[in-house]
Amino acid sequence: MYRMVTMAAIMTLGVVQAEAQEARVHVGVLTCTASDKVEPGGAAGLETVLMTCGFKPAESGVEERYLGSLHQRASAGAPAAGKRVLVWAVVGPKDRKVGPGLLAQEYALGRPSGDKAPSALIGAKDHSIALQPETTNEVSAITGIELKLTTTPA
Repeated sequence: MYRMVTMAAIMTLGVVQAEAQEARVHVGVLTCTASDKVEPGGAAGLETVLMTCGFKPAESGVEERYLGSLHQRASAGAPAAGKRVLVWAVVGPKDRKVGPGLLAQEYALGRPSGDKAPSALIGAKDHSIALQPETTNEVSAITGIELKLTTTPA
């Protein structure tokens, strides 16, 4: 029994390491304009900010539009009043084809598998997609975002 458990653990570790070593590439740029209206998030000490976003694939392709909500820690480096523009580099697996709605999911703060890059927002449904901040202002307060596709390319 011990041998079977050990073998299962080794096999699982091998799969995790293979996923961690998967080549990641730049698949596009996500640019979002965050509203100047902040909604309190309650007891968790989070605030929600609505935003509109455009995703431009790195290769050929039509820009997609998303509506989103950004979750940030309250009063942690609170931004100045007014709208903000936030830019993320979108990274994913080398062999992944960029298709409509690729970014439509929730993202949480984390570090891409096997990546030594600074913390990024990692897809909750599809962990292979990560958003790495290109704009450095105010990103330290961001804990997550949710994106919903609003238009699809013709």
